[in-house]
Amino acid sequence: MKYLALLLPLLLVGCVQREMLITSTPPDADVWVNEQWHGKTPFRLPFKHYGTFSVRLEKRGYYPLYIKEPLAAPFYQRIGPDLLAEAVVPATIHDRRELHYVMQPVTQSDEIAEIMDRAETMVAHSSPLLERRRTYDEQRQEREVPFLPEKNPSRAEKRGRTAPNETVREAPDRLPDVEDAGGN
Repeated sequence: MKYLALLLPLLLVGCVQREMLITSTPPDADVWVNEQWHGKTPFRLPFKHYGTFSVRLEKRGYYPLYIKEPLAAPFYQRIGPDLLAEAVVPATIHDRRELHYVMQPVTQSDEIAEIMDRAETMVAHSSPLLERRRTYDEQRQEREVPFLPEKNPSRAEKRGRTAPNETVREAPDRLPDVEDAGGN
């Protein structure tokens, strides 16, 4: 009997179940939450922690949606009341967040017209840049001095390890001393 009195508080412990219900217009859109695919709308997703969730919806024929959805903790999940909600109240508390998104349809004429406008704008902006680049490259080639081999061949060249026109820089015989940060 004494042990039953000790176990009784453990049986009365409650908990909080958190879930988000993601719906969309139109239905059957693919759902990604925090870059993980979870299924199609409508979709229920249990979660453990509150915060900002990255939600992405995609469906063929509709523009994709990218949303940063903040889910703030309710008052009973703040420090202090959370002890009562999860350990003392002998019931399960359901925190259900309903998130509904409306997707915009893509019309083919809009998409083609937009692409053509962007292409024409890019050509108009890039033509002067390409002409300036060609002029710069031509001027640089005119200024370049042909490679002249060094008068003194390197040790590697003397040993026959490099081509005659190729120069090899030798490592210094001694590296400079580096002082300690403490000055010792």
